[in-house]
Amino acid sequence: MVLNNLEINYPVTNTYLQEALDYLANNLTTKVEKLNLGGQIYLEDKHVNSLVIRCNKIVALNLGLTSITEKCLSSISENLNLTIEELDISEYINPIPCAEIYWHLRSMSKLKILNLPNLIHVDEIENLEKKLPHLSISQKELEMMASKVSVAENSNPRNGIWEIKIKPVELLKHRSDQMTKKDL
Repeated sequence: MVLNNLEINYPVTNTYLQEALDYLANNLTTKVEKLNLGGQIYLEDKHVNSLVIRCNKIVALNLGLTSITEKCLSSISENLNLTIEELDISEYINPIPCAEIYWHLRSMSKLKILNLPNLIHVDEIENLEKKLPHLSISQKELEMMASKVSVAENSNPRNGIWEIKIKPVELLKHRSDQMTKKDL
């Protein structure tokens, strides 16, 4: 069985997160095609750079709500320009100027879908659409607002991942639950 899709939607904010992201960036299978790292606020350019150099078959990449800058767009355009079809850089923490987005996107010939943050002015979006007519550009404001409740419920791995829902199973009962009056 080959891992083609990876979605990490459980942001962890402990001291091991940087080490975990470093490990992921340097050890993820090179065969991955869809990678969702949205919401990983500690994900930085160095992680994305390592990933796209190693995993150059990625067709869909979600980097929404991360700490990336325009520097990683350069690495994405250099390493994924022949494969990437969907890119999500919405809700980013470090603003990326629209001119920088265009500069890097123009070389991505297969890119069809681009999700941008809702902070970009409509005129800039229209300008991008004129320069890149093959691209479907959307902003995530309404989608994010509509899904805030369901995202919160579904982002807990105890509920399951993707469309697979799970129910917790109690393996061990607390000792006090098993004790009777006779034991006391």
